Amino acid sequence: MKSLLNLAEDLLWTLRSGQAPFAYLLCRQVPNINDIKERLDEMIYESYLRVRELQEDEPWISIADVIVELTDKLIKDLKVFGDDPIDVTARALQKLYETQYYDKVIAVAREYAVLLVLRRLYCKERERVEIAGDLWSKVDEELKLLAQKKDPGCPQALSTIGLTEDDVKTFESLRQMRNKLMHGGLSKEMNAEVSLKVDPGRILEPRSGEDKKPIWKKEAEKKAEEAIKLIEKLKSHETI
Repeated sequence: MKSLLNLAEDLLWTLRSGQAPFAYLLCRQVPNINDIKERLDEMIYESYLRVRELQEDEPWISIADVIVELTDKLIKDLKVFGDDPIDVTARALQKLYETQYYDKVIAVAREYAVLLVLRRLYCKERERVEIAGDLWSKVDEELKLLAQKKDPGCPQALSTIGLTEDDVKTFESLRQMRNKLMHGGLSKEMNAEVSLKVDPGRILEPRSGEDKKPIWKKEAEKKAEEAIKLIEKLKSHETI
C-alpha cells in the first residue's frame, strides 16, 4: 500500500501542478488496486464505527472551532497588522512553501522579484509602475540578460541592485520552471517535441537524451526554497 500511496502522491502532485500531459504515463504505473481498495474499505469502515461511537456534539461546532483557531494563527503568523505589504507578502510566500504549494511560490516569487528590483531602482522617482508595462518589461528583460551574461555592463548592473550572478541565475531558473509548470510541460523550456501518434503512449518526445519527465515535487520544493531566499535578499536591498 505504501508504494501505491507514493505513486498516488506523484500523480496528484503532477495533476495539481497542471502537468497534465504526464498523467497517462503515471496512471499506467499504478498497479491493479482492487485488493488494496477492499482492504482499505474495511479499515475505513472499522475506523468510522469507532469514531461514530465518540461523536456526541454537533459536528459543525468542532469544525468552526478549528477554522477560527487556524484563521487567527494565520493572521498572527503573517503579522498583517503593524507591518508593511512587502513583508507580509514575503511571509505569505513562506506559508505557501510550508503548505507545499511550491508551484505557487515559484510563480509569484518570480514576478515579485521584478517588483522588488523596481523598488530598488526607481522608488525615489516614481510612485507606480504598470505591471508588464514598458519599465517592468525592461527590468524583466535586463535580469534575463544578466543571467545569460549578455549584458556588457553585467558587474556594474549587479552591484547596483545588490545581487550576484548566482542570484540572477536563480531568477532565470524560476522563469523556466514557472513556464514548464504553467504550460503543463508544453513549453519551449522543455526542449522537446510532441508526438502526433497515440501508439507510443506519451505526448512529449525528447529531442535528444533521456525521456521527458514531470517536474517532481522535490525539484519544485528546492526551487521554491531558492525563490524565498532570493526574495529575502531583495527585500533587504529594496531601497537605495
